[in-house]
Parts: sequence; C-alpha cells; structure tokens
Amino acid sequence: MIKPLLSLALSALFFPAVVHAAVINIEYTGYVSVTEGAGMGYNLGDAIAGHVQIDFNKALGFNTPSDNVANYYTAAEQHDFISGYHATERGRSFDMVDVYDATHEHEGTFEDYLYTSDTDSEFILDDYFNFTSNVYSMYLMVLLPGIDWLDINNLQNLNVNITDPAVLAASRGQVYNVFAAGNADSYTVYADVAQFTFSSLKITTNDVAVPEANTLLLLMVAFAGLLLSSARKKIATRN
Repeated sequence: MIKPLLSLALSALFFPAVVHAAVINIEYTGYVSVTEGAGMGYNLGDAIAGHVQIDFNKALGFNTPSDNVANYYTAAEQHDFISGYHATERGRSFDMVDVYDATHEHEGTFEDYLYTSDTDSEFILDDYFNFTSNVYSMYLMVLLPGIDWLDINNLQNLNVNITDPAVLAASRGQVYNVFAAGNADSYTVYADVAQFTFSSLKITTNDVAVPEANTLLLLMVAFAGLLLSSARKKIATRN
C-alpha cells in the first residue's frame, strides 16, 4: 500500500492539478475630451496614458444575467482585483468587470464590450451626524464595433493592439471623484471628472496556473497512509 501512496504524493508534488485564470493587461493612450469641476487636474486636449491590470484570480465570483454576459465582482476589502490606477487604497473597494460577448447593443448591432470599474469609497460620520463621503473611481469602456475580440469562455487569449483612433472612437475612459459633506438637512456635492478618448489601445493576457485544493488533499491522504503503514509495522513487530 505504501508504494502507491508515495507515488501519489510525488505526483501531487511535481505535477499539481491546475486551473487557468486570466490576467488581463490594458495599456492605453488618449486625450482628455470632457472635464467637470477641477477636471482631475487635466485640461481639454491634454494627453493621458496608463496601464490597468485585471486579475481574475482575485474575483470573488460572477453573475450571468443573460447568455454571453458575465459580471465579475470582488469583496469590499479587496483592492487588487483591478490595479494600476489607484496609488493608495481608501475605504471600501467596489471593483467590477463586465464582459459582453456579442451581446452589447450599439447602434442596432450587438458587439463585444468590456467594462471595468475600479472604485474606492469612504464614509465618515461624526458624533453630530455630520458626514463626509468620498468616492474615487476609474472606468474603462472598450467597444470595438465590427471586431470579434472577446470570447466569454476563453479570456486567456486576448490580443488587441490598435493605434488607429478611428477604430477606438466608441471606446472611452473616465476618472471620476465625487465628494459630499454635510448632514441630512444640508449638504454639498462636488464632482471632479476627466473623460478621455483613446488614441491607442493594447490588451494582452497572461495565462496563470493556479494549484487546486485537491493537491493539498492528496498530500494529506498520502501522509495519513504513511502513518498508518508505520503503525501497522510497529504492531506487527510487537506481536
């Protein structure tokens, strides 16, 4: 019995079962097209660039409201499902990713669509019921009319590299902060917004191998078998 168990343990150590989860990288350049409030420090026409990473290993789960639509979400204390924009973590996280595989209607046609929302929020209430509410958000909305680039069942093989702004005209990004302060009777709300259009967009994926829990289970079974075998040998020796 011991030899099969040892073989099983070695297999679990060196050939662990894996599942594959996508890590999506989005690199973009663009120009600010709309501002509100202080415009996040931008002026109309300013160049903007950035990199966002979506790690689906960090997703708490997903909903499928209809065929070929998936809404991924994460826990409120988890800030690294979407990373690359927020330099600091503030309050609760409301990160979400929506994937539409030929199911987002645009000008009468159903297209592929990717929506990401990287949001932190904080709510502070003092002893006199005065509150301060801050929301810090970054959105990316990728819509490439006429291009079949998303497969909801296989997110590990994205390869988009577009440098023609005309192809990216339906896509956009937005950084959006909202600040509110006061109480139930009197409060103020201030929005600080910069929306941008893309001039280039590159989307790639990394295929990440994640060990499954059954690897640990196999090791535990193998170890239990070794202990049982050793105990039987001791009993046989005493007898």
